[in-house]
Amino acid sequence: WQARDIEVNVNYEIKHQNETTLSLFIDGWISWFNFEEFRKFYNIDLVTGKEMTLIDLLGEDAYEYAEAEVVKQIHKMLEEDPNLCFWGINDSEYMEDEFIGVTESTPFYINADGNIVISINKNNITPAVIGIMDFILYNLVVHWLQSQTSVASPS
Repeated sequence: WQARDIEVNVNYEIKHQNETTLSLFIDGWISWFNFEEFRKFYNIDLVTGKEMTLIDLLGEDAYEYAEAEVVKQIHKMLEEDPNLCFWGINDSEYMEDEFIGVTESTPFYINADGNIVISINKNNITPAVIGIMDFILYNLVVHWLQSQTSVASPS
């Protein structure tokens, strides 16, 4: 096995932390016959100890809000560079309908500014060479922050 030259690298990064919220991700890669990378996100409500979902942060229409914002940002990128390829958005011949939208399994994290960031793995919406695509949802975390304030405030 020593001659196979297997490399494994694992890291973590805290993206956002305050008294009530911790958002981090673990990423890494494995290199042997091929190269494989991975990212796993954790968004934890430190008050309850539970992992937060997009619905917790954005309300019942979370997936629709997030997907609309992702598509809006994709169209803006396409206006700036029409040669980009987003499967299921502007590429009707190859992997049509590949972008399945934002669902409960869509990875996300909270950045240092408190904004939710939707993170779509490479090869899920663009060719793998483009890499991981992050889409910032500005000001959409307000629903959750307001609910935390109202819970924490004495009546």
